[in-house]
Amino acid sequence: MPIWLLKLAAQLVPPDKALKIILGAAFACIVIFIMLFAAPIMIYKHLPMGKTTAEFNFYSNAVKTIQNETGGVLINWQKIMAIDAVLLEQDFSKSSEGRAYSYKKYFIREEQVKVEQTCSAMDANGNTVSFDCSYYRTVYYERDFDQVLQMLVADGKLGADKIEDVKRYMTYDASAFKDVGGGETMPPGWMPSTKDFVWPVPNVFTITSRFGPRVDPIEFTSKVHTGLDIGAKEGTQIVAVKEGKVTYAKMMGTAGNTVIIQHASNVETRYYHMSKISVKAGQEVKANDVVGAVGTTGNSTGPHLHLEVRIGGTPVDPLPYFQ
Repeated sequence: MPIWLLKLAAQLVPPDKALKIILGAAFACIVIFIMLFAAPIMIYKHLPMGKTTAEFNFYSNAVKTIQNETGGVLINWQKIMAIDAVLLEQDFSKSSEGRAYSYKKYFIREEQVKVEQTCSAMDANGNTVSFDCSYYRTVYYERDFDQVLQMLVADGKLGADKIEDVKRYMTYDASAFKDVGGGETMPPGWMPSTKDFVWPVPNVFTITSRFGPRVDPIEFTSKVHTGLDIGAKEGTQIVAVKEGKVTYAKMMGTAGNTVIIQHASNVETRYYHMSKISVKAGQEVKANDVVGAVGTTGNSTGPHLHLEVRIGGTPVDPLPYFQ
C-alpha cells in the first residue's frame, strides 16, 4: 500500500478507532484461517469419517443385534465407531458388522440373578408337596465407557495414550450420517401406503434420510434435505410413483443421473443419483413403469434413491404421500 495512502488514513481515522479497526481485521484473519484450515483438521480429528452410509451402519446394526440379545440394553453405536476410528485410523473399509458386534464383550456385563420361586406338585399318594424351584437368569448391564476403554487397554487392543483420541471422536454427534431406517425414524415393520403414489423402489423400505433439516453428509453443514432417501443395492429398479410426462432424463450436476416427471395438479417428482436412466424426455409413463436403477452418481455417500416431490416448484415432504 502506498505510504501517502497510509498517512491519509492516519489523518482521517482517529487513533482510538484505528486500533479497533486493526484489531477487527486481525480477528477476521484468524476466523478465516480457522474456517479454511483449522476447522477441517478439527472435524477430521473429532468426527468418524465413514465414506458411505454402509460403514456407519456396521455399528448401528451391530448395536441393534446386541440390544435384541440383551433384552433392551442399547449401546451408543458412536462409541464403538469412535474406538474403530482410532484402531483402524479412519479406514472403515477394514471394518464390518461382525467386527462392530465383537465389542459386545467389552460393553456388556452379564450377571446371574437368582429368581426365588416355590413350586408345588402332587406326590404318589395324592398329597400336595412344595419344593424349591428357584432358578438363575442372566441380567445384562452396559459398562461405563471409561471401563470399556481400560479393558481394551488391558487386552492390548488399545494403547493407553490413545484413550483421549477415542473420546475426541465422541465430541460431535454423527447420528446424521448413519442409516436411519429399520425402526430409527419409522416404526418397526413400517410399510408405505399406495393411496396417492406407488412406492418408487419396490419391496425396499429402508429410509436412510428424511425430508427436513440435517447435517449434510458431504459438506458437513446444516442444510434442509429436500427429499426422501431410500437405501437400496445398486441396480435395484426405480419406478414412477404416478402417471405423468418425463421432462428431464440425463445427468444433472450433484444430483447425478436424474429423471423428472411432471404430473397433474402442478405436481413434479424427481429421482436422483441413479446408476441407469430407462426413459427419455417427452415420454409418457404410468405408475410402476421402470424409470431407472438405484445408483450413487453425483454427490452421494452410497447407493440410494433421493426422491423429491415438488408442488409448483417447491419441495415438500414426500413421506405423507405414503402414509
